Amino acid sequence: GAQWASLPDNFSCSICLDEFSSPVTIPCGHNFCRNCIIMFWDKQIQYKCPVCNELFQARPDLRVNNLLSEMAAQIKTSVRIKVQPCVEPGEVPCDVCTETQLKAVKSCLACFMSYCQNHLEPHHRVAVLKRHQLVEPMDRLEDRMCKKHDRLLELFCQSEQVSVCQFCTETDHGSHPVVPLKEEYEVKMAQLGKIESDVQQMIQERNIKIKEIKDTVEMGKKDAHREIADGVQVLTALMRRIEKLRDDFNQTVKEKLKSTEKQAEDLIKELEQEIEDLTNRSLEVKQLSHTKDHLNFLQAFRSLKDPPPTRDWTTVEVHTVTYKQQIHIHNYGAFSSRIAEGMNDLEWRFVLQAGKRLKVQPRCVPLYVAGLCDPIVARQIWSRLVGQTIKGILELDEGKTVDRLLGKLVVV
Repeated sequence: GAQWASLPDNFSCSICLDEFSSPVTIPCGHNFCRNCIIMFWDKQIQYKCPVCNELFQARPDLRVNNLLSEMAAQIKTSVRIKVQPCVEPGEVPCDVCTETQLKAVKSCLACFMSYCQNHLEPHHRVAVLKRHQLVEPMDRLEDRMCKKHDRLLELFCQSEQVSVCQFCTETDHGSHPVVPLKEEYEVKMAQLGKIESDVQQMIQERNIKIKEIKDTVEMGKKDAHREIADGVQVLTALMRRIEKLRDDFNQTVKEKLKSTEKQAEDLIKELEQEIEDLTNRSLEVKQLSHTKDHLNFLQAFRSLKDPPPTRDWTTVEVHTVTYKQQIHIHNYGAFSSRIAEGMNDLEWRFVLQAGKRLKVQPRCVPLYVAGLCDPIVARQIWSRLVGQTIKGILELDEGKTVDRLLGKLVVV
């Protein structure tokens, strides 16, 4: 690299201007790096020496110069000149350096290459190269040139949202408003902040929606467990005669809970996928926000302007399952008769004791016994039960209302 700049020309390659790497000698006596001379001749029609221009009839055989290799190694060890650091991230490397790449100090718009201080020297010395336009170091020069006019892309067409050169503004984009890349860069950078804000807002809204759904599901679980426990406690009081009713009750509640959880799970998966997509968009936006390259920024900006497709979650809700009235009795008369026929005096006393233990009003005991929520139906069932199963406990007096009878039943 640059540490060899002060060495005699005899110890540096005349092609790459760097220290010799596998030096070889050609018939005219000049020495070159093996790879340098091979690449040089690969591009030539005639085989000649790059230094003295001596022509060779055929491609010469390359002879390894062992003495020069040893001398170059010794000089490299003894000189001990501090090596310049490699190119840092974000800096443009020299396109000519073969081993340790140094930072480029200029880019040539004619050569489409970037040069460090050492390799830029021919552009200051050779007359033809002096006419080349040198600019501040730029990466990927070929992408910065207009494909049609071979001129630097330094303007931006606001009508077609593309980068253009000065010649483009005089032809295809003659009637379009154009501004310098830097000006459009600043406008788009301001818009980028709004995009990032919108993405973060969407992520926050979806996180809130996930919490709402999870809270709803958790509440549904608690309600389900509570209802199952109450249902089991009440329905077990009827023992074997209504065991089927108890199982149906449990099954219905569990199925509704399962359905709600499945719906919530699907919604959460969809929300998490949208969050992942939006997070990826956020990373892309943040990465782009650090881009100082006007052209790359504007070319990448178009794909980030619109957010990824998402669902409108403001109308999506997971409703808590209602477990009331899960046990429906269509034939109240037949059902009450079946209960009355199956209950003996012992079972009846047990039901009354259960009612006292649950601290419910007499007229509400049927709600726990049959799982009903209709007080009219409950009183009808009680009326049938009073008429058919209380003979050994309480005489049914004609003319007395069910309410008064219920009052006596509680104290039995």
